[in-house]
Amino acid sequence: MVDSLRASEQGLKIVDEARRKKRWQKYALTWATVAATSTATLKRFWARKSAIDRYAFIAICEAVGVNWEKVAEPSEIKETDLPVLSTAIAHPSVPNHNFVGREGAIATNNRGFNCYMNGDLTQANKQFELALKINPDHAASYYNQAWSYEQVGDFDRAIELYRQAAFHGLAAAYCNLARLHIIEQKNYDLAVDICQRGLTLVQEDTVETDKIVKAALFIYLAWAWIDRGREEEALERLQEAIELEGDRALTHALMAQALDNLGQSTEALEAWKNYINKYPKCNCRDKDVWMGKARQRLKESS
Repeated sequence: MVDSLRASEQGLKIVDEARRKKRWQKYALTWATVAATSTATLKRFWARKSAIDRYAFIAICEAVGVNWEKVAEPSEIKETDLPVLSTAIAHPSVPNHNFVGREGAIATNNRGFNCYMNGDLTQANKQFELALKINPDHAASYYNQAWSYEQVGDFDRAIELYRQAAFHGLAAAYCNLARLHIIEQKNYDLAVDICQRGLTLVQEDTVETDKIVKAALFIYLAWAWIDRGREEEALERLQEAIELEGDRALTHALMAQALDNLGQSTEALEAWKNYINKYPKCNCRDKDVWMGKARQRLKESS
């Protein structure tokens, strides 16, 4: 069985049409998450300069509802057998890509994701649960089910599922896990620990580096540090987050709070203004709290 695959030019056209129907960008984090891969792998998929991991290739295609065999270079498609279970003992944080049921789990997870996007949370969770029965190591299914529970306010269940996704090697899960511990449980010390673990996972390349994930980890680490009086360190991390991913509204709110705490009123006011200007793009669930702080601070300065 071929361990890696590369798309044909015609295959990329098929995938491009399918992803446009879903309104996904070529390197969308949502696409990478559904396929249990990274945006870096998506970029390599589109570049065609080198083949990518076979299972990542199949997952990328199935995430947009395309038969991978119609996408791959014909010369690279050989007889396919079910992958053999590895005799090696894998690190528990690394997804087992040789698991026999991985392709079935990916397809089931994708059905669940589509149900979620169509507003059918009940059916979505059934599909995610089925995917995990097929492959208990499928990190994306834990992650997607956690996100689904979070949307209906079941934060305890969401935290447990994000923890499982993180345990199985999905770096993005550390971001959401830290966020919930900050927003819902006010457990800043635990959030710091979670962010630092996630950063270690990314920096050691246990998973492929993803700038968006790394930036988010820096942001939530900074949030927790601000609560613990470590504003200067928090500002350094927030600046790194901006360099990695550009501007997030939440970054400016946290910068403003840190600067206010340090007594740098002029710089803080500018940051609060930046936050208000970027508020329409902010999808942070506690945005109303930050907006209230921003407006109050600007009112006091007028």
